[in-house]
Amino acid sequence: MQAQITPKTESKQTLYIGLDVHKNSWKVTILGEYMEHKQMSMNSDPVELANYLHRHFPESHYVSVYEAGFCGFSVHRDLVKLGIDSKVIHPADVPSSSKERTFKTDK
Repeated sequence: MQAQITPKTESKQTLYIGLDVHKNSWKVTILGEYMEHKQMSMNSDPVELANYLHRHFPESHYVSVYEAGFCGFSVHRDLVKLGIDSKVIHPADVPSSSKERTFKTDK
């Protein structure tokens, strides 16, 4: 009897989106499991980010992370509504080098 080979089901690629959230702009880093896609600045608009992700990576699962700060959870709620799995973390939990801690310019 010959063994049946079942086709491998393709799972969605997971993209990790790191956000440095400011009032007028965001610094965005997009990483995949095996690649770094891009670091960029963009308007502080969740819809613009979601449109970018859906246009460039239409079949992916998106996970975003940003530090809790001035905007509270409003960005988180907007991203979740747009289909992005969003995480808000405490700033002290974000690893940084001593150089970054010494020369950090934003309050």
